[in-house]
Amino acid sequence: MVVSISHNFESVFFIFLINKDLIRFSRLSQLSFLVVSAKK
Repeated sequence: MVVSISHNFESVFFIFLINKDLIRFSRLSQLSFLVVSAKK
């Protein structure tokens, strides 16, 4: 039981890190898209 809880915590933490990177990447892509559209 304890092992499964710690394993779930690890997976949740891993998903949280991935989501943080995805949010950062989406913000960067939005900024680059704004810059490209402004240059046109």
